[in-house]
Amino acid sequence: MKNILLVLLFLVTISCKDESKKEILKPETTNVKQDEKDKVSSVKIFPIEEDITMKLKYIFDNDFVFDKGLVLESIGLVEVDKDLYKFVFILEKGLDFKRISEDLNFGMIFYPSDESLLETETEKKRGSIKTGIGTKIKQMGEHFVFTLDEFRLLPKNFKTVRFYFYNKNGVGIVGDNLILTNVSI
Repeated sequence: MKNILLVLLFLVTISCKDESKKEILKPETTNVKQDEKDKVSSVKIFPIEEDITMKLKYIFDNDFVFDKGLVLESIGLVEVDKDLYKFVFILEKGLDFKRISEDLNFGMIFYPSDESLLETETEKKRGSIKTGIGTKIKQMGEHFVFTLDEFRLLPKNFKTVRFYFYNKNGVGIVGDNLILTNVSI
């Protein structure tokens, strides 16, 4: 009789141990899956832009720090039609893209080597071609970029080109200016 009780007690102990292991494993597995779901849902997805980085003619290919958290890796362009260009501005990874896309615009001023090639009266008075663009972040291959999709540039040689970020609310330029000299398109 004692032997039967011992065997029953042993079986009950083994079956209880198995149940307790199952209970412990269940919550851990569920927590891991939930953590993975949280990570995936917290990743910011940017619109995908066709990766044309290999087709670009780079006019700037060094990191430039405009301000803390505003670093431009390179500027490239590709001709999409006669005298019509697409500019691609490649940003350093890990920046505050929300700040860049929501709070800032990007300005460009092109000072041609030959001002007589400027087309409009406004350009002729200023002596330059000036434009500003939004900074909607897109993903192009492995890069984070913003683009100016169609920009007409008739002069092809510039003594100076100035790039800068400015606040959308009109408060002024943010940080330093990137100034390139002797740029040929």
